[in-house]
Amino acid sequence: MKISLDLRRNGILSIKDAKQIDLLEPIVRKEYNKYIGKLIESNNIRGLQWLLRVTCRNTDNSMLYHWLCKLSLLEFKLQEGDVIDNIKIDFFPLKSSINQLLKKYNYQCTVDVLGKQKSRLFIFLSNLSKSLYHTANNYLWGKFFSNKIIPDERILLLDTFFLVNTIKDGVVDDRYYPGFADNVTVIRKEFIFYLPILYGLRTPLDYFRQFKAVAELPENVILKEYWLKFVDYIYAIWKSIVLPNTIVNIPLLKGLDIKDLVRNELIQDQAGVSLIQSVLIERSFMRYKKSGVRLSGVIDWFENQTVDRAIYLGVRRNYPDIHIKGYQGFVVGKGYVGLQPIQYEYDGGVLPDELLVMGDAYVEDRKKECTELPISSAPAFRMQDTLSYSRENSLKKDLVILAMPMSLIEASEIVDLALSVELPENLKWVIKAHPTISNEKFKEMIPSSIDDSIEFTNQSLVDLFRRGYLLVTAASSVALDAVLCDVPVVILGARTTYTNNPLEGILSDEYWSVCYTAEDLNSAIMRRKINIPLDVSFYLNDVSQISADKMMGDLL
Repeated sequence: MKISLDLRRNGILSIKDAKQIDLLEPIVRKEYNKYIGKLIESNNIRGLQWLLRVTCRNTDNSMLYHWLCKLSLLEFKLQEGDVIDNIKIDFFPLKSSINQLLKKYNYQCTVDVLGKQKSRLFIFLSNLSKSLYHTANNYLWGKFFSNKIIPDERILLLDTFFLVNTIKDGVVDDRYYPGFADNVTVIRKEFIFYLPILYGLRTPLDYFRQFKAVAELPENVILKEYWLKFVDYIYAIWKSIVLPNTIVNIPLLKGLDIKDLVRNELIQDQAGVSLIQSVLIERSFMRYKKSGVRLSGVIDWFENQTVDRAIYLGVRRNYPDIHIKGYQGFVVGKGYVGLQPIQYEYDGGVLPDELLVMGDAYVEDRKKECTELPISSAPAFRMQDTLSYSRENSLKKDLVILAMPMSLIEASEIVDLALSVELPENLKWVIKAHPTISNEKFKEMIPSSIDDSIEFTNQSLVDLFRRGYLLVTAASSVALDAVLCDVPVVILGARTTYTNNPLEGILSDEYWSVCYTAEDLNSAIMRRKINIPLDVSFYLNDVSQISADKMMGDLL
């Protein structure tokens, strides 16, 4: 029987290999961060070049880090002398790096490239067509529903995202800073302006509804599409075509030539929607400035993505005296590499002036790779339900809560894992779907969830925690909510790449476990890990007038 190693994007690894890639990931993270620094230095990255995905360390937008982790797994297996008869890939640029490793260890096996490979021209034309469609909709609907407001006073910009369901009953259902405007007293509400990125719009009807809804909002909004001119869109499209070509020096990674992987990242960016969006954000601050908009400060929802960098570049070019605070009001695993600020980003001017985290527990960790960036704690706006949780109101612990991630692949894996385990009679499964999908849509997308042993609920998670015996989820900040409400957590072990555990490094594994198989999950259910109540205030800052006003320091 031939032994295959499946390194395709969604290729399933053996349990042994899946656990090994988790052990290798922290090592690869250090190598990757160092490599991006070399890439930046060797190409003298500056200005809009910082908006390229290859410089950004955003593992949700760039596949480079995932490929490096898989190459690390292959090298480990070759070092250990594991038998590999065949390697499966579905990404041609990976083949060169694999062949280099096979030659390095004098190992022979077949490498099969499965699936149709897209040419550079096809990728460019596909990107360009999508970008022209999105930019045309943004420009036309932005002009049709234009609602430009030029305040008499200086304003505070609150960077956020408007999803298709953000505006409910004619007002903003704020999922990012809930309670901020109601608690802050050092600036009046009329001088707090949302600075949204419209996200998830696909059809012209989506654009029509969203632009119409934004124009009719009672809340203050600075929407870049109201201010940008036709020439700005032409400029952004042109920059998206030429900027990737400015990266010419591609260094080796531990002696490995990965130029095919890096060049693919650059090819994916050419005429891409994401790069155009980022250039337009940077450009929009010039339009605000010319129109007479005055700023007192900016609070950025900090994910260290290219859109964040675009804000920093735009503000610093047009409002050089304005203080920018990045707010990290969520928890995610260290496998999302960009969440950790790093020194070369600070030196390049693409980090905020100060980073705010939602509790003292995260301050020291965020300082590890960038000691010059001031880091302090701020209110945990999104976690107010958890902050108000009362242990005294807990009920009989009889629910194993399946908290679904946004990824339908991971959600399906959680459902299948649960159905492979027979629960004790005193427990039952309950599914809490992700907020972006209804229960009915979830059942349609994942029909295996329609099972007599599983219930669906619309209750809030905090209400469920009162009866929570265990919570099963993937890489989600829900895991932190659960353990702070005395519910142990099971993290779904990834089988296609590394497991991005949001609790690792923050909490002892007394409170969580990673499960790959039915046996793992059954063991977690049977032993229900020790859960000594945690000091919630160390992980989450209270939301109050005092804490909100303190957050505003240096912004007025």
